[in-house]
Amino acid sequence: MRYTFNRIIALSCFIALAPGCVISNNSSVSIDDYTHVEGTPIYILSNPPLDSQALKKDILSCIDKTDTKVKITNRILKTTGGLTAATGIAALVSITATGGFLAPLFIPAYATLAAVGGGLYLSASATEQFREYTGLEKCLEKQGYEVVFITTAIKPQQK
Repeated sequence: MRYTFNRIIALSCFIALAPGCVISNNSSVSIDDYTHVEGTPIYILSNPPLDSQALKKDILSCIDKTDTKVKITNRILKTTGGLTAATGIAALVSITATGGFLAPLFIPAYATLAAVGGGLYLSASATEQFREYTGLEKCLEKQGYEVVFITTAIKPQQK
């Protein structure tokens, strides 16, 4: 009875989630409709045509703002992660060296603390570029531009 119930639940979950797993994009984008921000996967809709001087000025101001925010966030994440990992490791070394009656209870907690701190430290570096691009996107959208991320090369639209 329980085996059948589990199969029904699993099948129901599969049916509910399967349509969301199949995403196809058959639309193509015309390269002429977008202006590429050099060195990023960001494209700005340029239909109607944009003033290139104003666009460059807006991009540079957004890059400056975003770089400052990303550097501050990176510093905070790395400092917090590093200190948390160092504290966990120091506590692990101390507990394992001294032993004691409650040492087996604290070892998993401090090992988890060290792992979380190390993960936080590593995630700061891993997500730095993404945070930079999303910050740039938000800044440009606040200034009225339509911004899209395109990670692969745009193929010219076939007629």
